[in-house]
Amino acid sequence: MIEAVIFDWGGTLTPWVTMDHLVGWRAYTDVLHPGDPARAEAAAAALRAAEEARWVRVRDGQHAFTLEQVVADATSVLGAEVPYRADALAAFRDFWTAATHTHPEVGPTLTQLRERGLRLGVLSSTGWPGDWHEDFLRRDGVLELFDACVWSSDLSWTKPHPEAF
Repeated sequence: MIEAVIFDWGGTLTPWVTMDHLVGWRAYTDVLHPGDPARAEAAAAALRAAEEARWVRVRDGQHAFTLEQVVADATSVLGAEVPYRADALAAFRDFWTAATHTHPEVGPTLTQLRERGLRLGVLSSTGWPGDWHEDFLRRDGVLELFDACVWSSDLSWTKPHPEAF
């Protein structure tokens, strides 16, 4: 007998949207280096390379990561400090908001599952802070339908590592 259902976030609860990660990091670095497009572009490229390296670690060993770690890694890639700043993170998050909208059928589906007595959870492999995801789910009126939300950025492991579950 099924007692619970665990959903993924990206591509499941939210439709998959193709986004240019470099442009997202450029939103971050434009805040760090206003008026210096060459420096912003170099930092964005370092951030993108650092992020990609972290996703390779996810693929090959299910090692979780955070955006703060990506930014720290980019400092090594660039050979110059890339600061981890709230205002730059806000610009990065704003860029990604277009890819965060919950599929319209999710709310009714989750409601039906809860009415059947199932417990519901979301487990997502992500570098984003968990509160970002929960803000998006709250915005779309579905956060309260979940019994648990787990974000790999709060863990040491990503899916499919057993510890993530």
